[in-house]
Amino acid sequence: MADRSAAALFGMLFNHLADGEPLDPETIWNLSQSYDFSPIQMDCDDALQKLGLLWVCRSEQCLANNDDYGIHVYGLNSRCNECGAEVTD
Repeated sequence: MADRSAAALFGMLFNHLADGEPLDPETIWNLSQSYDFSPIQMDCDDALQKLGLLWVCRSEQCLANNDDYGIHVYGLNSRCNECGAEVTD
């Protein structure tokens, strides 16, 4: 069976390009939000971090609640969903 989700996403990308609209990381992120998967499933955290679409919250609260590991905050969020801290990376 074909992967219809991937086909639909590529269709959206090509339609976006054909309309002459700029294709930037934020646009691709927004297009990806129409699909039912977790960002971690993309296995590209390093790329997302470089593009400003992932930061790690290392607030005292998040570290205390997560065994001293930072909380990954994906997307265009400038605040941590867990503690409300603003982006620090």
